[in-house]
Amino acid sequence: MKALRDYKAVITAGGTGTRLLPFSKEIPKEMFPIFAPDENGSMRLKPLVQAIFEQLRAVGLRSSYFVVGGEKRTIEDHFSPDLRFLRYLESKGKLPSSLSEFYEKIRSSNIVFLNQPEPLGFGDAVLMGRPLIDEDFMLLGPQARHVPRHRIARHGKAPKHLRQRQPLNLTQNLHCKT
Repeated sequence: MKALRDYKAVITAGGTGTRLLPFSKEIPKEMFPIFAPDENGSMRLKPLVQAIFEQLRAVGLRSSYFVVGGEKRTIEDHFSPDLRFLRYLESKGKLPSSLSEFYEKIRSSNIVFLNQPEPLGFGDAVLMGRPLIDEDFMLLGPQARHVPRHRIARHGKAPKHLRQRQPLNLTQNLHCKT
């Protein structure tokens, strides 16, 4: 079995967030603020997708593939270090160390954004990584789980429970061999 740090992560961040309206009308649900611990155990307010990314890094994963929809540019912007903004904050003496640390995590990671042109569901989002990932990978999203590469390669589509929104037992098939 592969070590956790050897996996790539596919993070689905598509969908329209209709269950979270009106909040998700202007802000992608993945950018909603949550309280999450930093490396020192202190609770900090950060976007949900950042907390997921940092948790993956904490266990050693360095390659993340974000599947985003056309209206999710905010997520890509968040993961693009803004050096001009950093210099501005620093000149005002207001540079939070958490932002510098987050940017360093971004710089030392392999981050790829995959565009899902239209919201065709979770299974379609999983398939977006098919041309780029030829091995087992960790999947994070509404039905988060490990997906063995052979299940997608053999059938040409995502597993049935991902296409039909069937309930998922997270204890089954978490670490399958290809």
